[in-house]
Amino acid sequence: LVKFHAALRADGVLLISYANASSIWFQYRWRCHGRKNAFAPAQRRVWTWHAFKTLLRRNCFQPISGPTCFDSPLDGRRACAGLASSRFIGALALVVCRRSTST
Repeated sequence: LVKFHAALRADGVLLISYANASSIWFQYRWRCHGRKNAFAPAQRRVWTWHAFKTLLRRNCFQPISGPTCFDSPLDGRRACAGLASSRFIGALALVVCRRSTST
């Protein structure tokens, strides 16, 4: 995050994703497949929104949008759109941040 902060222009935004520990789907997939899960190597760190937001702020980023969650069996089902984007369903989350000068 320090390198992103240094590389980002003052008016730039950072779009970043994280593995969502609050997701029921993530928990299910981890319990059933564990390290055999194809995404396991990329998910060395799994975060709750609160912990990830704290990490961003500690590294001088201010969240301006998100988290928007996705990657669940409900993705693409119009009738489930509201539920599918819940942070308790989507296994991945996206956040938009701006650089901040204070922590």
